[in-house]
Amino acid sequence: MALVRARAEQLREALESAPADAVAVHRARVACRRLRAVFGVLSELSGKRARESQTEPLSIIRRRFGRIRELDVHQAGLERLHATSDTPIEQAAIEHAMEYVARRRRAAERRVGRLQSPSGARLEAGARKALEIAWRGKKAGERALAVVARRLDAVASRLPCLAEEATVEAELHALRIDVKRLRYALELLEPALGGTWPGLIEHTIALQDALGDWHDLALLEALLQRQLDRLTRRQRAVLSDALAQAVARVGAARVAARRRLAAAASSDGPFSTAPGQTEASVESQAPAEVTAAAADAPVEAPPVAPTRRRSPRRTVEEAPEGSA
Repeated sequence: MALVRARAEQLREALESAPADAVAVHRARVACRRLRAVFGVLSELSGKRARESQTEPLSIIRRRFGRIRELDVHQAGLERLHATSDTPIEQAAIEHAMEYVARRRRAAERRVGRLQSPSGARLEAGARKALEIAWRGKKAGERALAVVARRLDAVASRLPCLAEEATVEAELHALRIDVKRLRYALELLEPALGGTWPGLIEHTIALQDALGDWHDLALLEALLQRQLDRLTRRQRAVLSDALAQAVARVGAARVAARRRLAAAASSDGPFSTAPGQTEASVESQAPAEVTAAAADAPVEAPPVAPTRRRSPRRTVEEAPEGSA
């Protein structure tokens, strides 16, 4: 249960500095998501639902920090946009938006209040009990394969939406959730998969990064458009014209990110399997040695794949000319 213990400690440390510290907010949300993912995977393995008393405190922290994290991402995007602007008037318009985000961030921080970190010992005990149930029996390895196969099928079934320019944000948001669920299952269960899907976790991380790039730019563009509409209503013509240039640059970067996203999803790899085929064939594909090893495995969490360093987000100036 070293994984649960480490994540609980990360959450406790992050809450000491959050919500004032943007990095701590991000770390707290990541720790909550990954702790909940442990219980989610173990519940899926065992067929028994995790107790809400274990997961609900994590959900509360993640939700309360959600708006603050979104504003922090906006601020970081605006700072990059400001640094690449070559006209003082556009910089002034971007600063106007940055001041708005800073005010909203302070208001959101006041609403959060002080949050209590869940007991690490209680989380660890709950995960250990869930693991004892989930990793019981001779078919534990096959169940692990089936969990990953179902999550892989869920991702594959949504990928066709990337080929449609008119895809609504809700569909891409659902895809982001499914990709995250697949990644967390892989990080927890990868040692039990026996090389069934070589390179799957790398492909999943690349797709998650591409989705994140697109999502951040889409939200930033929407924020700037709202600011532009406000300036237009107030007849601030000079600032409106300057901010319109910034909106166009972010829009071009979003279009470029969407193309990278489609390319990441369409490349040959594990996502090319037709939806539904993965889970249907997993039992016949399950290596005998994986099932046997799972049956003899000690009751301890499978070792987790090392966290990959997220590739730096592309900045708005990297969008090719004419992509708007």
